[in-house]
Amino acid sequence: MAQSYLILDEYMRFLDKGGDGGEASLPILEVGVHKALKSVHWDEEAFAEQRRELLEARGTDFFPLSFHVPISIAVGLASSDYLLQSVESLVEQDYSEERLVCEFWERVERFKGCLVSFNGRQFDFPVLELHALRYGCPVPSYFGEDSPYRRRYQIGKHFDLYDFITNFGAYRVRGGFDLLLRTIGLPGKGTVD
Repeated sequence: MAQSYLILDEYMRFLDKGGDGGEASLPILEVGVHKALKSVHWDEEAFAEQRRELLEARGTDFFPLSFHVPISIAVGLASSDYLLQSVESLVEQDYSEERLVCEFWERVERFKGCLVSFNGRQFDFPVLELHALRYGCPVPSYFGEDSPYRRRYQIGKHFDLYDFITNFGAYRVRGGFDLLLRTIGLPGKGTVD
């Protein structure tokens, strides 16, 4: 199964696991996904087999959270009347996975408002929590015993839109954020090239 998945490094390059492991594609941000993917070896049949095994064992081909790696985090700032004031990407210069994760958690520690996510309790935050542990990020206000961030039914410090819309998991919404945006007349997420 070694060739059944792709790995991106901190420079957004695919790593070639087919040869000696030392080759990397050109950065995706410079040449695009398709061109970068053509320059590395990976076994599409092994990937399909891995997906089949996941489906059989777990009922989904979505890889476990521990396999996911944060590659980009955007932060929006809203006013008290819920109007978006600004949006920025973290670690735009001299990117590294560790810098991205540590900067995110440093901001959470300093932030006095409410974090807003969509399905963040089930995906984004668990992935970032695992990486906080990996890189030794000190996050006492988030992980602390009395942390309001990790209490599912308290929305004062972390408002998960998916939890709110689904009445904290009473039912599922298939189609995700894109479907919900389109349902209320917004353009949705668009396409990714």
